[in-house]
Amino acid sequence: MSDPVELDSTAFRGARRVMLLADGLIATTEIVRRMLVRAGFEPVVVTPETLASNRPFSPLVISRLALPRCGWLPQYLRTHGVGYAYFLDDNLFEIDSRQDPYNAAYFRRAGVRDTLSTFLLNAQVVWVQSPPLATYLREQFSSTAVSQINAGVDTDLFEAARQRATTADKEGDASTLRVGYPTTPRYHLATLIAGIVRAAEARFGNRVIFEFVGWWPDEVATAANVRTFPAIAGYDDFVNFAASRQWDVGLAPLGDSLFENCKTNLKFREYAALGVPGIYSDVALYRSCVEDGITGLLCVNDPDAWVAAISRLLDDRDLIGSIRRESGVSVLTRYSNASVAEAVANLLQRLEGGQ
Repeated sequence: MSDPVELDSTAFRGARRVMLLADGLIATTEIVRRMLVRAGFEPVVVTPETLASNRPFSPLVISRLALPRCGWLPQYLRTHGVGYAYFLDDNLFEIDSRQDPYNAAYFRRAGVRDTLSTFLLNAQVVWVQSPPLATYLREQFSSTAVSQINAGVDTDLFEAARQRATTADKEGDASTLRVGYPTTPRYHLATLIAGIVRAAEARFGNRVIFEFVGWWPDEVATAANVRTFPAIAGYDDFVNFAASRQWDVGLAPLGDSLFENCKTNLKFREYAALGVPGIYSDVALYRSCVEDGITGLLCVNDPDAWVAAISRLLDDRDLIGSIRRESGVSVLTRYSNASVAEAVANLLQRLEGGQ
């Protein structure tokens, strides 16, 4: 078989360009592109459909690509001495149809999984954002280098939104606890969430108000202690809206599956950047970033445990303040865009140097 593309391993290196070969123009591709820009590179975004008309060059980042028809590429790049970083933001080997029905059927195909393994085994480094995912891949692919770099959050964007929201009216008096939960559909968690709402209503009445943004279990939509808001498409608009609600507490329930535990800690980063103390499921993902009682509260996935955590914050406003401060420090030092950009720049510099 002849080489499908012409290779130029030195092109554009002086201009600090980086090729980003992605499985498609999806949200993950844009997230990676922005990280590369913040790291000081000029990304050239390529998809399988445009690969034939683009010369692969170094540094090269491949994102989530597992198309069997591209299975020739890892060995081809290896033969020509071009290393690449493979970016993975989900545990695609353990993808669960309950949490991701759209992608699960595709990534369960044997040919797709074999191609994904080929990309990982031939990568100079695999770039992940979740500590549990890094652990999983190191166990499954012991000969492959895995680099875990924290996902970032735009702390300046959140701070500006918080400043604009300082004069906003807040529903309820000082004794009311407003609990926020912005999310996409989580149908497998609906029973847990509904149980929390019902138990909180029975115990606290309207002293605790839940605000759902984007999705909520049908059975709680008309509950007296629930407010619902539609999904907000633009991220800046979402941040401004979330800051304007001035939540006292944020909920972050998560199942304990391998797939879910290997995702990024988005809820922790966003709540901390908003200055909102979070209550998180006591699962591996959140144990990797939340110090219980210091930067958030961890609790088992039982409605009574969640209501007990809510009660603790309702009765202890000093604890709310201390969690707000400590989680804010954590997000600034570990998850700010500046710190993430530096780590990404170091990763690509090592890639260029062949280390």
